[in-house]
Amino acid sequence: MHLFNGLTILKKGDVSKVYDFGNKFVIAVLTEVKEKGIAPYEQALDLVKGKVITAKKAQIFIEKINAKMSGATTIDALATALGTQVKNAEGVNFNSSFVANLGVEPALVGTIFSLKQGVLSKPVEGTTGVFVAVIDRISEPAATTDFSSNKKQAIQQLQQRTTYEVFNALKEKANITDNRGKYY
Repeated sequence: MHLFNGLTILKKGDVSKVYDFGNKFVIAVLTEVKEKGIAPYEQALDLVKGKVITAKKAQIFIEKINAKMSGATTIDALATALGTQVKNAEGVNFNSSFVANLGVEPALVGTIFSLKQGVLSKPVEGTTGVFVAVIDRISEPAATTDFSSNKKQAIQQLQQRTTYEVFNALKEKANITDNRGKYY
């Protein structure tokens, strides 16, 4: 048994006391203890194995797509050659990393904004898959004439940040270490 800042840290497999939350009870079991510093191989393996497998699958898909791209001149021809379908993503804009029908795909959005209209992109490794994009049309946004909402939003952001920065400055000046995040 170890003591850390007055809290008792038990060993793996230990069971907590019963906590009563109204009509529910909670009992905790310590399933793993991670020491400070570099994780041992076994712990690190579990963390990176999934990412390595995903990256390797993406590489295989990219090679497959590149092989089929040589004979395809349109996105529809490429989709047919790959046995998949084309999905339209309307309203992609420079402000977000979200693509309709796909989810959060910042690498794809970045690629889209580097393309010229009608030109197929190279395969892009995204968060949820490998993508090829083509721009059908570009819609220019209407010119903004009223910036009052932008000004109001900027002021609100600065006010929130000011509160945060003042709190952190006071905490630093008072020499306080906040460890609540480790326990709650």
